Amino acid sequence: MAHPLTSLDSHRHDRAMRRRERSAAAAAVPDETREEEEDEEHGAGGEDAHGAREEDDDENFEDVPPAQQGEPQASKNAAIQVVPATKNKGNQAKVSKRSRKQQTEKKPSRVCNLQRETCSEAQVIAFTGVSFKFLELLSLRLGSKVKDSYKLSRQDKIQLVFVKLKLNVSFRVLSAMFSVSLSHTTTTFARTLDIIFQDIKDLVCWFSKKRVQKRMPACFKGLFPHARVIVDATEVPCEKPSSKRMDIQLYSHYKGRHTVKFLVGIAPSGEITFLSKASGGRTTDTELTVKSGLLQLIEPGDVILADKGFPRIETDVNVRGGILVMPPLASGERQFSSTENEQGFQCATVRIHVERAIRRMKQFKILHFLPIHMFQYVDKILVLIAFVCNCYNDLIKQ
Repeated sequence: MAHPLTSLDSHRHDRAMRRRERSAAAAAVPDETREEEEDEEHGAGGEDAHGAREEDDDENFEDVPPAQQGEPQASKNAAIQVVPATKNKGNQAKVSKRSRKQQTEKKPSRVCNLQRETCSEAQVIAFTGVSFKFLELLSLRLGSKVKDSYKLSRQDKIQLVFVKLKLNVSFRVLSAMFSVSLSHTTTTFARTLDIIFQDIKDLVCWFSKKRVQKRMPACFKGLFPHARVIVDATEVPCEKPSSKRMDIQLYSHYKGRHTVKFLVGIAPSGEITFLSKASGGRTTDTELTVKSGLLQLIEPGDVILADKGFPRIETDVNVRGGILVMPPLASGERQFSSTENEQGFQCATVRIHVERAIRRMKQFKILHFLPIHMFQYVDKILVLIAFVCNCYNDLIKQ
């Protein structure tokens, strides 16, 4: 027979082991269940009561359906799954901290922020050459053809094109003004310019004779009632090319430097109705006119007003039934007669309007000096600037 103290010690040891097991298993059990078990344990008051409770628990557990018997295991799994959830919370905390840091970081401010809230009408005209209303209407006309991007909105892209034409700043300066990269600036300019050109190229068009007569100003009705177009050639200084062939083609003996030349024709009412392709400064006015296709548009009875640089096209104009009107040409030391002086004065009175139209176009500083890398865009630029000038107030009062 075992000693009573020895059996008591072993029973205490077994009891302590069971308690450790229960505490380990109770880690996944809710606090309320744990408190109930502790109350029942302390309420038993003795070894027999405790042993009887353990036997009852075992019997009750055997009677529990298998689905419920697995609940403690699921609780353990749930307790184990807490670890990745804690890690996710840590990652979320890092992400939120990083996002707060990005929000607090000072973004580079845009130099060119042409919004109604930040600048006046005069300021946007100084930067772009057009008004807020024009930019908004053009944006609506283009619609989804010019799409918003992550860095620039549709309005920003249109403004970028007009800032380039108006101020003629380099693409590097333009990229700093709009806070985008240099490559993104050049790509945006080329794509947006092409989209605008494709949309408005048919709006700079040759007027019909009926439309010209309907809009004929009073200053033409008395002097040249059958005037159809007033033409003149103009030159834009350009960068000297490295190619010898281009160097010869672009050098203008009249200007004494390298230039790009194009022909402008306006209706008597002042709208630009004809533009030739850009050519080198070496090209003469006659060559430029013949190559441009202007002579194919002349109808019988049309009067074409030009300056002294177009005498060689008179034959071609007459063949098509038109009349070329120019100031009289001096020959030797012969003085002009009073009739010739009167003809020259009348021609100059109305021909000056084409020079005014060209002066309007040259308000855009891109036509003050043309870098070599802009040669590929020059024809599209001319059409766009002509379209803008036609949207201005009437050049000649009706």
